[in-house]
Amino acid sequence: MQIGKVYDLIEDVIITVDPFSNEAQKVETWTGEVWSKSRMEKTYPEPLTYDFERLIALGDGWWLPYSIARHYGVSGEQARACYDQTKDYMVSEQFSLTKTQGLRESLLKWRIEKRLILITNSEAHDVDHILNRIDLRGIFHEQITSSEKPHRTIELFRTILRNVEYSAGSIVSIGDNFMNEIAPALELGMKAVWIHPTESEINHKDLKIVKSLEECTGT
Repeated sequence: MQIGKVYDLIEDVIITVDPFSNEAQKVETWTGEVWSKSRMEKTYPEPLTYDFERLIALGDGWWLPYSIARHYGVSGEQARACYDQTKDYMVSEQFSLTKTQGLRESLLKWRIEKRLILITNSEAHDVDHILNRIDLRGIFHEQITSSEKPHRTIELFRTILRNVEYSAGSIVSIGDNFMNEIAPALELGMKAVWIHPTESEINHKDLKIVKSLEECTGT
């Protein structure tokens, strides 16, 4: 199990997917047994839809411990309670948040000519608190919270494309989660910057890969 794969709670298997089509490419058990192609295609005949009830997209580090806990018998309610406790701690004064050098200055410069939209799965009250602590409150023209990425990413991007005067090719999606922010943008003809600290074999004409957010700010 690793970031970029999918966990099927019902079948209790780990699925390797095509990040653009969301089609299953390989299915493995926790002991490393690989399903036959016929079994895989029979169980997953269509592109996967991530509902986070059965199919959990491991787009970032939040979903790894959740999926592992569910595999070992922790209930959804128990796992959610631990998640909520962790989130509460992360917005408390006891948790140390690091400001990205040059980010505020770059966003203020971009804001003059560009429309800045923040899309996050976090709840509105958590977002306001975090942005205030890292000195980014009031920077974005629009904040879309509780966004249910990646399930609703395409829908949200299409809404943005309908509501703004820019073409898809003039919009850039910046994020560290390929499933949530990068693949959907590229699918719609947008450009994307993927913050990914390790090497990747993914190549796309509209994709730029950087190792840190500082690379985007020029610091």
